[in-house]
Amino acid sequence: MNGKIRFTLGKKVVLVVLAMSIILCATALFISYQIYHGRVTAFYEEIGGNVARTLASQLDPGELDHYYETGEMDEAYYETQNFIADLVESSSVEYLYVVRPNGVGVTFLFDSDMEMGENGDYASGGYCALGTYVELEGGFADNLDRLLAGENVEPIVQQDPSYGWLMTAMTPVLHENGAMAGYVMADISMNDVMQEQRNFLLYTG
Repeated sequence: MNGKIRFTLGKKVVLVVLAMSIILCATALFISYQIYHGRVTAFYEEIGGNVARTLASQLDPGELDHYYETGEMDEAYYETQNFIADLVESSSVEYLYVVRPNGVGVTFLFDSDMEMGENGDYASGGYCALGTYVELEGGFADNLDRLLAGENVEPIVQQDPSYGWLMTAMTPVLHENGAMAGYVMADISMNDVMQEQRNFLLYTG
């Protein structure tokens, strides 16, 4: 009988040790992933934020109001559009644009994908020409009130049907009285990052 009791206790000890080992390994994996994910996310947030702030510093709130209200382009508009193209060319940003939140969406004021149309102007070509209205979805819709108020919004990471995973960093452009004139938004592709994170979990696990 004593031998049987010792065997039973031994099995219990082994099971407890195995359970503790699994818990400790899972905890270590979770903590490691959180640290890795946080560092990678912060790195790309800094890149997108720097580009957005650089463009925002060059924008005049009054001019944004003018473009939003009239839909008319002038020489300064084309100069800004060229500056946006140069920023995208020299950075890791996939897509850089300026919008005016209103209603339940945003009106595009500038778009790095805009190209000259057949008539030689931006209005007749491009992806989101001046005045294009798009309703907000996902994390953007969740932050609609903050966007309308011109408040700072943390970068949003979500999946786009056409482009996959994107991180969007944004910076408000405000009048001196704090009124919102628009937002600069910078998109960075996170497809490779998401794959690397999955690989990290797989190999570390």
